[in-house]
Amino acid sequence: MESCHARTGGTRGIPLDWFVHNRAGSADIVMYYVIFGICWIFFSDLLLSKFATDTAAYSTISIAKGWLFIAVTALLLYVLIKRRLRMVSQLRLEHEDQIRERERRIMYANRLFAVLSAVNRSITRISEQQALLDEICRILVASGGFKTAWIGWPDDNGWVVPQACSGDESGYLDTIRISVLEIPEGRGPTGTAIRERKPVICDNIATNPAMIVWRDVAAKNGFASSACFPFELPTGSIAGLAIYSPEPDFFCDDEQRLLCEVADDMEYALQMLHTAAAHRVAEQRLKEVIDNSPAAIYAFDPDGRLLLANAAMAAVCGMAAEELNGRRREEIGILPESAQLQRDDDLLVLATGEAQVFEETYLQGDGMHTYLTVKFPLTTWKDGVKTAVAGISTDISERKRAEEELQKKSAEIEQFIYTVSHDLRSPLVTIKTFMGFLEKDIAGNDQEQLAQDIQFIHSAADKMKMLLDELLEMSRIGRVETPPVTVSFREILDEVLETLAGVTKEHTVDIHLPDTDLMLFGDRLRLCQVWQNLIENAIKYSRGNSIPRIELGIQQESGETVFFVKDNGIGIDDQYGAKIFGIFEKLDPKSPGAGLGLSMVQRIVEKYNGRVWVESDGSGNGSCFKFTLPGALYRE
Repeated sequence: MESCHARTGGTRGIPLDWFVHNRAGSADIVMYYVIFGICWIFFSDLLLSKFATDTAAYSTISIAKGWLFIAVTALLLYVLIKRRLRMVSQLRLEHEDQIRERERRIMYANRLFAVLSAVNRSITRISEQQALLDEICRILVASGGFKTAWIGWPDDNGWVVPQACSGDESGYLDTIRISVLEIPEGRGPTGTAIRERKPVICDNIATNPAMIVWRDVAAKNGFASSACFPFELPTGSIAGLAIYSPEPDFFCDDEQRLLCEVADDMEYALQMLHTAAAHRVAEQRLKEVIDNSPAAIYAFDPDGRLLLANAAMAAVCGMAAEELNGRRREEIGILPESAQLQRDDDLLVLATGEAQVFEETYLQGDGMHTYLTVKFPLTTWKDGVKTAVAGISTDISERKRAEEELQKKSAEIEQFIYTVSHDLRSPLVTIKTFMGFLEKDIAGNDQEQLAQDIQFIHSAADKMKMLLDELLEMSRIGRVETPPVTVSFREILDEVLETLAGVTKEHTVDIHLPDTDLMLFGDRLRLCQVWQNLIENAIKYSRGNSIPRIELGIQQESGETVFFVKDNGIGIDDQYGAKIFGIFEKLDPKSPGAGLGLSMVQRIVEKYNGRVWVESDGSGNGSCFKFTLPGALYRE
């Protein structure tokens, strides 16, 4: 554009060359006029002096010479001026042709730039492959001045399949077949370009021998020239951008450069679309993994604000996932002391730049939960956040409870082994001792002492059997269960009292039953054992000088349903409050039984997530055994 303007001067569109030629023409005319004038004066005066003999003749010839001079010079000027005007007209026509050519080139350049600009805008705007291919073909036809444009790539058999097209209203592509193989259908621009991976131009379809297969149908559709520009697909295959023009020799160098650039841009765009689609799929899969993970996954920024939370984390906080983003820990239901400890863990991870493992606690609807958390730093994050701490937390509350239970069981087993070995040794020692006495008494034929020895051996064996039977019964708790049933509290008491009717009648026990009732759901036999052992224990440790009085009931304490068995027996000192629930522990070593009753009660109560304890004002003031059975309370 600038060069065209630089070469344009003068006024009213007259070229600068015209002024140069015009000045040169004026000088020529003046020079011719001067030469002619000098020659005229010289020769006319010479002739006049020769032929004019008198004054009258001289005057007549001088006048004639003047008129003739005017006529001749006028004719000379006419010829010279006409010649110059013809030259000016020719220069003007040439200049107008130059202007039209320059305007054509400017329009051509504008068209090329418009096509390229529209293609690039489409690349930045469209995010779907088929839509992009369709739009590029439309732009080439609508803005590029081409008659038809289409894009295709070969199938498994080598035949090029159109994928997008514009300007093919007549159905040209439906009537032709193009191959990328070395066959007649593969020697045109499209097949050759895809096969050889380079642009191929056909300047004249009518005269190009390679186009003989498609010549007639191309002529019917008004195609005079064609070209194909290859580009690579994200899959690695080669595709072709095929273009047809109604003019022969249409694809000049500038046109080819433009279309090569369009093909390159399209290759880049398709690769970006493919990469973006792969990223979207990967992100969606990762999101599904995160959202469906049973572990709580989250990320906090250095200021303690939540950046990311999955569904499991939202469930931990008792809020919707979309409500969590941007909030601090204290704002999502985490206790302040727990929030501060977790924030300290975050800062430690950021300071060390390494992954760390922590145990963190969260208060949830059913109580405090313990989570095993792996935290690691994120050095990059979106939305301008440079660093963050990500965490993956798994609820290990059940495992912690199981570990505590295991530790407790281990302690019980250790105590059990010690106690059993001690308590079973006693009858064994008795049996062994009296077996020795028995041998001596047999040798001495002491019948009275023999009977006594055998009685001691029988008593020791019976004690051992009782110990083993009760140990076996205790070991079955939690292992051998009957299917749970729904039963009322009063039904349990009635069944227990019926079983103990002989004992209660023998000791004239005064039993008070509760006025209220509730439903229980559990192993009926084990539930009966709880009350049976406690009632037997109350009778066993009653005061000998008073009638045993036992009160059975239910009460509410701190929102808990508490069962109790209260007696007026010998009472219990505080120092024995926890010890009595141990294996083989008895307040009175001489009392009947093996000392496993309260241990069995404790194991059954704990099976139903309850606890058992004893309250007493000391020796001689009776006892009140209390226990809870949250796992056995019937809930509709």
